[in-house]
Amino acid sequence: MLAVYPPSGSRFQTHIDNTAGDGRRLTLLCYLNDSDWKASDGGALRLHPDGAQPVDVLPLGGRAALFLADEMRHEVTPTHRVRYSCNVWYYDRAERDSAQRQLRNAG
Repeated sequence: MLAVYPPSGSRFQTHIDNTAGDGRRLTLLCYLNDSDWKASDGGALRLHPDGAQPVDVLPLGGRAALFLADEMRHEVTPTHRVRYSCNVWYYDRAERDSAQRQLRNAG
């Protein structure tokens, strides 16, 4: 998925990517911005590890972030510069197949 955040304070609230058992195991983000991104530009990936203080990761061009999709709470802080990223999820095949069967059966 390609994500573009306009520079109008766009953000993404705190969440976990896989709360529904849809098979996503790992989240990989790759930033496509310029390498001169500053903290004042906002748009940081804020990770909320259990039992620890939040960690901000600036979206510098070429930087990648990888975390567990079904455990790591995270958000994007308000963005004041156009922010680009490519987001990829790695799936657990058995969990994904089960989720798809449940959807078909509910259908």
